[in-house]
Amino acid sequence: MKKLIAIPLALLTITLICQAAFAAEDYAGNVGAQFGLSVPDLSGSTSRTILGLQGTAKLGSEWGLGGYYLTSSKNETMNAVATDFNYQLYGVKGTYHFEGDAKGAYFGALVGISKVHVGLVDTSPTHFGVLAGYDKMLNSFLSLGGEFSYINVASSSTTYSGVNVAVNSFNTLNFLAAVKFWF
Repeated sequence: MKKLIAIPLALLTITLICQAAFAAEDYAGNVGAQFGLSVPDLSGSTSRTILGLQGTAKLGSEWGLGGYYLTSSKNETMNAVATDFNYQLYGVKGTYHFEGDAKGAYFGALVGISKVHVGLVDTSPTHFGVLAGYDKMLNSFLSLGGEFSYINVASSSTTYSGVNVAVNSFNTLNFLAAVKFWF
């Protein structure tokens, strides 16, 4: 938990120091925190909260390349049995940021590795998805925005106590609010 707090604080400090080096319209990138609602479609699962961290480096004025970490945990009732259903998603994303009248809007794609925990079983499938969002600048270095993503987590299997256990593929819709520090 301390690492989860220390990383954003370190990124915020670096952002605030670097922010003065860039003009208000020429951002090199951003770091931020995201939180919201995740809706997986795995049988027996329900909507739940999701939290995460993200960062993006701008490649010119329109393109961006970054990384993300999202996590969601909840005890679910699946097949009339209460069990944990948790997932963590982390990977890379590519984004296109609009200019002109649509400044602040963006869309992109993401791909990465997942950690899925169902009951006593842990697996690490891949995932991919698409995203779209909007960032409203509140001042010269801080934005508040929203992001929508659709992510497909691949099926996977593992061996537990000598038995092969499969975890089905599932999709998740994520509705996120985001606070970002720009530099």
